[in-house]
Amino acid sequence: MGLGTGYRGGVSLSVLIGLGTFLDGYDLLNISVVLPFLARLMHLGPEMQGLLGTFTYIGGVFGALVFGVFSDLRGRRVALLSDIIFFLISSLISAFVASPGQLLVLRFLVGFGIGADIVSGPALLSEESPASRRGFLLGLSLIMMPLGGLISALLAYLLFAVGLPPSVLWRIILGAGAVPAAIVILLRSRLPESSRWLLRGAPGRRRISFKEVWKGYWRMFIYSSAAWVGAGTTSIFTIFTPMLVALRAAATAIC
Repeated sequence: MGLGTGYRGGVSLSVLIGLGTFLDGYDLLNISVVLPFLARLMHLGPEMQGLLGTFTYIGGVFGALVFGVFSDLRGRRVALLSDIIFFLISSLISAFVASPGQLLVLRFLVGFGIGADIVSGPALLSEESPASRRGFLLGLSLIMMPLGGLISALLAYLLFAVGLPPSVLWRIILGAGAVPAAIVILLRSRLPESSRWLLRGAPGRRRISFKEVWKGYWRMFIYSSAAWVGAGTTSIFTIFTPMLVALRAAATAIC
């Protein structure tokens, strides 16, 4: 019996994976909330603002590549625990940075964790979910990503509404990601390994070559890549929207 057919599987497993995608959404979009404040407080030029807004995605590329291989070699469980450590440490340190360069490094590390989680979580969930519910469970886990982004904006609005100074607000927004990350680590510590991944290493099992995998899945790979490129592009537009609105308002005031 796989995880997806027992008490620990199904919706409960989807929620465990979804908590990671919640962090993905929160840490991808929280920079859009604080970047206008950082631009003024740290006197950021357009180049540094652009790097801070996009470096998370660059880290995500490397995280997905590295952990895609790592989760195949070492297992889904250890990958899903390891990637959250990037969120925990990077988010916590982000609240105490003193320069844009330091924050840039941490945004890369946050992105590395996001890329790692995106490839490891759905792999485990798809392997352990019953075929009749696989689409529903994957969808349930993925809707947590935009929810995380909305929570980052809502938190910023509430902190700003109570009069918190921008010099403190941005540190809380970036550092707050460490709290759910710690909770996710505790919850995922009880997560068993994928039964299908364990079966691949069973005695007598033939190793499948990359050529065989590519032959069967190249169309799906292209389709999925196009979908993720579209999603990433939309997220980048979202990140820079507050800055564009601010620039438009400033230009209108001058005129």
